[in-house]
Amino acid sequence: MKHEVYTARLAKTFLFVLAVFALCTAASAKSSAPAVFSYPELTTLYEQERLSPLLEEKLNKLLTTPFVDN
Repeated sequence: MKHEVYTARLAKTFLFVLAVFALCTAASAKSSAPAVFSYPELTTLYEQERLSPLLEEKLNKLLTTPFVDN
């Protein structure tokens, strides 16, 4: 009887730790994605050949940072 209680408690603890780990990794993956462009920024990218340093930096970061959002 004590063995069954111990096993059930161990299983619950393991599942809790696994859930916390999964939530933490999901949160860190979302925060590492680069910022996307707003509509005015996209039109500026299309219309202007020379970009402002801020917009150019944002473009370079977006194009060089690997990210997946499923």
